[in-house]
Amino acid sequence: MIGHNTELRDFIKIAQGARASELVPKVRSKPETPEHRRRRDDYWQRQLERELAGEDPINDNDKAA
Repeated sequence: MIGHNTELRDFIKIAQGARASELVPKVRSKPETPEHRRRRDDYWQRQLERELAGEDPINDNDKAA
């Protein structure tokens, strides 16, 4: 049988969680602009081309060490 203290503790925990989620403002990030999306995709494409060409600066530094 579950003790009264355990039930009360669980109730308080659930109530506090519900209250906390009510107080937190709903934060939404700004939607990505087409310009931002294009620049990000261009960056990924250039990075992929560098890695395929063997010009990966991160791994080149590891080899020198």
